[in-house]
Amino acid sequence: CVAAPPPPPSFAPLVVPPSTLVADLKKTRGDASLPHGPVTFIVGKEEQRIEHVSKNLLCVRSEYYGKMFGIGMKERDAA
Repeated sequence: CVAAPPPPPSFAPLVVPPSTLVADLKKTRGDASLPHGPVTFIVGKEEQRIEHVSKNLLCVRSEYYGKMFGIGMKERDAA
């Protein structure tokens, strides 16, 4: 006699908040307090380059990058 498999676990429904991308893009226009220029990320053991990421978009989309680029750290003006 073979026992029946256990029932699958139940998960709470995943709630996805509405996107703020359009509003965030609008915040980047004409705001002189935001840093300008691209950022390059070097990722993983293979040192894959992710280039041309906008500093001002990172600032409005991420509190972490907003602080890093906004408080006079050397990364603010690095090319």
